[in-house]
Amino acid sequence: LLVQNATTDTVQARWSSVKGATGYRLTWSSTDGHRENVNLGETYNFYMIQGLHPGTEYTI
Repeated sequence: LLVQNATTDTVQARWSSVKGATGYRLTWSSTDGHRENVNLGETYNFYMIQGLHPGTEYTI
């Protein structure tokens, strides 16, 4: 998984496709306990995570 800053409130998560995968779930959470996730189809290999807060640490 590669995560790159795109803007002050957006990062791009990119990954290599896995043979046989029928989809992907991307989950991110902040240190204050806020958690979000998105389910993506098998053709996805990147996702733009938006609405992040500058100066906040996230786990993806």
